[in-house]
Amino acid sequence: MADRELGYLCLGVVLGTALGAAAALLTAPHSGRYTRRLLRRTGEQLQDQALELGEELAERGRGLAAEAERKIRRATAS
Repeated sequence: MADRELGYLCLGVVLGTALGAAAALLTAPHSGRYTRRLLRRTGEQLQDQALELGEELAERGRGLAAEAERKIRRATAS
């Protein structure tokens, strides 16, 4: 009985996926070429933003490390 229920579940997942994909293709607001171009541009923008954020975080980290080092030297010098 459990095998049969699992089979129905798998069939439902496969059919649901296929119907969802078909519906997405039929109701897409733009052509595939335009959508791919839009996704590529968005990906490039996100990559640029991630690189900028990474650089900013690295700079903040270096500043915090330098500040911590100064405080440690000041504390150990006393």
